[in-house]
Amino acid sequence: MGFKPDGIIGAMCYNPAKSFQLAKGSTGWYNENPYTTLVWNSGTIGGTTWSGSIIGIADYKNNPNTRPVVVKLESGGPDDLFVGFNRAAGINRDTADARDQVTVIESGNDGLGYSQSFLKAILSQGESYSVENWRGSGLDMTIHVKEINLSANPAYADVIMTFGDPQANPTKNPTWVPTRSPSSLPTQSPTKNPTKSPTYLVRSYHIFFLSLDGHPYV
Repeated sequence: MGFKPDGIIGAMCYNPAKSFQLAKGSTGWYNENPYTTLVWNSGTIGGTTWSGSIIGIADYKNNPNTRPVVVKLESGGPDDLFVGFNRAAGINRDTADARDQVTVIESGNDGLGYSQSFLKAILSQGESYSVENWRGSGLDMTIHVKEINLSANPAYADVIMTFGDPQANPTKNPTWVPTRSPSSLPTQSPTKNPTKSPTYLVRSYHIFFLSLDGHPYV
């Protein structure tokens, strides 16, 4: 399906956004298997994740484990992300770019009708692609390719999509210790005895007068 850049007819398939449109749109070419396409709604507050295996379109009929061919990330608006495994085999054996890699495509119209699509990322095993401020949350949406297994039948890509940090724990309740009761002892009563009343010494005086003849008289 498709053509090679040099104009020679070759076996090439559409990108994940176009494959989703073919499966879920008005034509519904290969939508007899509901698990072919998967829509993941991450929510808007973060802490959610999706993980699973994606197979190539060439293995559409060879899918005993009912793995998706395309995963759509619902953005909450008309422009969504579509993730697929570009397996270079079978009807897609002549694909020119991103051979046996995971591709991330952005397209509008909810993926159900015609819309121009844009290649956002080509990922090999161990690589990631992040979208900042996903759904206006201030958090990142990260698409990580954990493994690409070409020796399996069918070949697959293990992908993990993470919105925010799923390991984040909610804020703990405060663990304040109440203030201890005062430990200081109250001021002791004065230990000194009160000052004694003053003691006055009273002295008496005798005054003598002498008469002219030399005899005292009182």
